[in-house]
Amino acid sequence: VFIDKYVIVDLSGTLRARQQDRLREWAGRVQWADALPDALNGVVLGNEVLDAMPVKLLARVDGHWFERGVVRVCSDGNGGGAPVDAPGDGGEPSAVASGHWAWADRPTTLRPPVDVPGEHDHLTEIHPQAEAFMRTLADRLQHGAAFLIDYGFPEAEYFHPQRHMGTLACHHLHKMDDNPLAQVGDKDITAHVNFTGVALAAQDAGLDVLGYTTQGRFLINCGLATVLDALPHDAAGLAQRAMAAKLVNEHEMGELFKVLAVAPAASSQGCCPWGLRRVTAPIPYECHAAQGQRCGRVCAVRSRCGRGAGRMIRWVLVIFLALLLISWLTPLLQRLGFGRLPGDFRFRLFGREW
Repeated sequence: VFIDKYVIVDLSGTLRARQQDRLREWAGRVQWADALPDALNGVVLGNEVLDAMPVKLLARVDGHWFERGVVRVCSDGNGGGAPVDAPGDGGEPSAVASGHWAWADRPTTLRPPVDVPGEHDHLTEIHPQAEAFMRTLADRLQHGAAFLIDYGFPEAEYFHPQRHMGTLACHHLHKMDDNPLAQVGDKDITAHVNFTGVALAAQDAGLDVLGYTTQGRFLINCGLATVLDALPHDAAGLAQRAMAAKLVNEHEMGELFKVLAVAPAASSQGCCPWGLRRVTAPIPYECHAAQGQRCGRVCAVRSRCGRGAGRMIRWVLVIFLALLLISWLTPLLQRLGFGRLPGDFRFRLFGREW
C-alpha cells in the first residue's frame, strides 16, 4: 500500500525532533501537526494514545465512593493545596517549593459504569477524556477509519472486583511504579483503556465499530507470518523475528494490547479490515440480546450473542458421543487384551463385573 501523506500529531517538541531525525528518509511524505484537522479523510492510527489521556480516580472506602485528587501539603503539616503568595526558588510559590504532594478524597456522585461486587475497598478509573476524544474523532472523521491500539481490557475485566488497586502506573527510564506523586514531571503516567467505554462512546457519537481483537490476532490476520518468512536467515532477520514475537506472544504484548477499529457510516458499509476478518477476541462487554440484535449496551463488535453457548453445546455433544463409543467398545477391547496390565484382577459385584 502506497501512503501519499503521513501526518503525525505530537505536541512534544523533543519527540518531534527525534521523529524527524528517524524519519528523514521519508521527509517528503511525513508532516507534523499541533492538532487534529477540522476534517479527516483517510486512516487514523492511534498507537498508545488513549492510555496517555487523563483519567479520574474513584475510590470506594468503607462502602462510600470518593473522587481521589491531589493537594499540596505545606512543610508545617497544613493541607488544602493553596500555596502562599511569596515566591520560592525558581519563581514557584514557597508552599510548592517546600511542601509535598498528597492524595485527598472528596465525596462524589461519579461511579464506575458497572457495579463492582463486594464490600472491600476498591480503586479504579473512569475515562471521560478518552470518551471525549472519540466524540471529537467522530465529528471530524468524514471518510476512512480509525485504528486504536493500546493496552486495556473489556468492561467486565476492567472493573473486576479483584482489580482493586486500579491500573494507574508510572514509567521512568524503563522502570515502572505506582506512585505518580514522586518525581512529578519526570515520569509518564498512564492507565489501561476501558475498551467497552471507548467503543460505546464511538457509537453514541455516530461511528460504527468495525471490529475488536487482540494485537497478536490482528497482526497475524494481517499477514505478519508471511512477512517474517521472507526475512533473511541471518542475525538481522533473527532480531526482527524476536521483536515481532514480542508483539504477538500472549505473555508479552499480544494479549494485553487490543485493536479497536471504528469508521463513519459512509465508510463502514461492507467494510471489514484484513486484521479483523477473523476476529477471535470476545465482545468487549456483556450482551443479552438475541442473535443479530442490539441490546441496551449496544453490541458494537459484530453481534456474536449466543455463539459461545452454541460452541459449548456442540462440545458437550461430542464428548457425550465419545463416551458412548468408548463404553460400547470396551468389552470388545478387553476380550482382545487391551486395557489390562499384568497383576490386574477382576471381581463380580451386584451382577456386574468390575
